[in-house]
Amino acid sequence: MTNDDEIFGVLNIINEEEMKMAEYAKKWAKGTRVKEFAALMITDHGAIKSREHETRDRLGLRQTDSRLRDDIKNDAKQKMEVLEKVDKGDAFDKTYIDMQVDAHAMWINFIDTKLLPHAQMPELRVELNNFRSTLERHYNTAKEIQASLTAPKS
Repeated sequence: MTNDDEIFGVLNIINEEEMKMAEYAKKWAKGTRVKEFAALMITDHGAIKSREHETRDRLGLRQTDSRLRDDIKNDAKQKMEVLEKVDKGDAFDKTYIDMQVDAHAMWINFIDTKLLPHAQMPELRVELNNFRSTLERHYNTAKEIQASLTAPKS
């Protein structure tokens, strides 16, 4: 990863795929907290996507494909296939939240190790740091929900 255009491609696919999965989860989740989390993902990732498009257009960049972008897209496709097969209800909620914890941890790592070190434009670096903060907030929320879903019933 060496190109700001490629970085925007990665950011775009993360947001697109997150919103697709959240739309599906919002429809099929059982628990209120899981449904609220899915709605938050749609709102936050939609706003981030819009802001990134504005930044990209202002900088005169485009989003291009990269191996990392393709890997994220393929990973998201596999996760959706799992969600479509899992039983709806508690099993769905747990699977979706587990996926969200893993995905957000992975994306934070991508920003730290693959995107920020190679971002050239200062505006893109700011955008990546803002995105990372949002992802970290989502990760922490998902971890809290995950703990409540896996806690033994008393």
